[in-house]
Amino acid sequence: MEVESLSLIQFVYLPLYKLKVKGDNKVYWFNTENQFINAGGFTSDTSEMGDLIKKKKRELGI
Repeated sequence: MEVESLSLIQFVYLPLYKLKVKGDNKVYWFNTENQFINAGGFTSDTSEMGDLIKKKKRELGI
């Protein structure tokens, strides 16, 4: 509930995410498992954690 933004960074060849928390000036970077599809430089995370992140982003509208 405290997440301000969460995004998958493109053109990086492991799923790399950028997380920003409300009220915090820090940016947190994290990756998931080495399961992804890369086409034309764009990365799509196909791991279980990637699926969970997509689901939660939809639910929370971020």
